[in-house]
Amino acid sequence: MNTVDWSMGRFEQIAPQLLPAARAALDLIALKPGTHLVDIGCGTGNAALLAAQEPGVLVTGVDPAPRLLEIARRGVERLDVKFVQGDAAAIPLPDASADVVMSVFGVIFAADPVAAAADMARVATSDGQIVFTAWLPGGLINAVSGVFMEAVAKATGGPPGPMFAWHDEATVRELLRPHGFDVRLHERELTFTAASVADYWQNQVLDHPFALAFGPLLRQHDLQTDAQERAIALLTEGNENPAAFQATARYVLVTARRQ
Repeated sequence: MNTVDWSMGRFEQIAPQLLPAARAALDLIALKPGTHLVDIGCGTGNAALLAAQEPGVLVTGVDPAPRLLEIARRGVERLDVKFVQGDAAAIPLPDASADVVMSVFGVIFAADPVAAAADMARVATSDGQIVFTAWLPGGLINAVSGVFMEAVAKATGGPPGPMFAWHDEATVRELLRPHGFDVRLHERELTFTAASVADYWQNQVLDHPFALAFGPLLRQHDLQTDAQERAIALLTEGNENPAAFQATARYVLVTARRQ
């Protein structure tokens, strides 16, 4: 999560689209009074604020982006939740302090997946649970991201580096088994919507932290215009709702318990 400045852009416009995934993750967790849930890569607080609405549940949201944490704090009101700055590989909490460690499309961006998994396991209690979401390959949204990653690869003179396979059962088992966790995967779908392709492009692609992080590099190498034209063509062709904009993305909900 520390390779891109997530304070850039307007991620708060994108975050509401991810809210159903936060609800789906929480539906698989038996929250009860006294439960301490830690939300890694909490962003604007989707999952953290939902969990804090459960009676007696204590919540800590952790994110590296100060601006997103400030937005999350605005929604606290009288909820028992606090937000702290930190990284998935160095969670600022004591050992064995969390009954549930969760991350909704957050830890998948960790620069060091092995270290992130180890630190999530470190803060989990002896009977604790780790829950996170990860995108599955394929689909329109991934195709659009792929266009920009290919352009970045051209600009840097190397092949696009693969994302860590947080979605793959064998990979995740290998990652968490050394820490005593048994893993299960549950496939889900998430729908992205907007008033039009142009609206989605302007407010959810161009303002995304990734687009802003790599934009200067692509402009420097005269690759941005071509990448944008290809991406818009993909969005137009793959749009599931001609009257507006809709795209379905598949993801996995990973649940892991200590054996």
